Amino acid sequence: LLQLVPGVAINRQSGGDNANPVLGERSGNNNFFIDGQPNKDTVNGGPAAQFNQETIAEFQVLTTGFKPEFGQASGAIVNVITKSGGNQFRGVGSFFVRNDALDSSNSLNAAAEPPELKRYDYSLAGGGPIWKDKIFFFGSSERIQEDRGVNFA
Repeated sequence: LLQLVPGVAINRQSGGDNANPVLGERSGNNNFFIDGQPNKDTVNGGPAAQFNQETIAEFQVLTTGFKPEFGQASGAIVNVITKSGGNQFRGVGSFFVRNDALDSSNSLNAAAEPPELKRYDYSLAGGGPIWKDKIFFFGSSERIQEDRGVNFA
């Protein structure tokens, strides 16, 4: 989601920098929050805790002019608000598949087959009441299973 914001770049050359540079700043200069609590990986850059999209209720990216209360950042502030349960039981599940059957080969070598790829992404999320109008629960889970082949041609 961060890559959709104007001023955010994708740094494919960086090894350990697993976030995205914003407005020319290194991605380690971004700060991440979950429900107002810090979630910054100070060693590798990016968020410390990853979670699936089914958990996100709101997503906010501040790139310039943010208040000093969001310290420790000269790039961007990424603030994620998570979902919570309610008085009704609700849930969602998703299943995403990607494989090499729909991939194309390298355009410079039309005879080469695309590398083997099998990716399965399972996701579940749900919430509801524990004590009506007082206590709620919400939880989510995601599993990504990926097998890749390597094409040295």
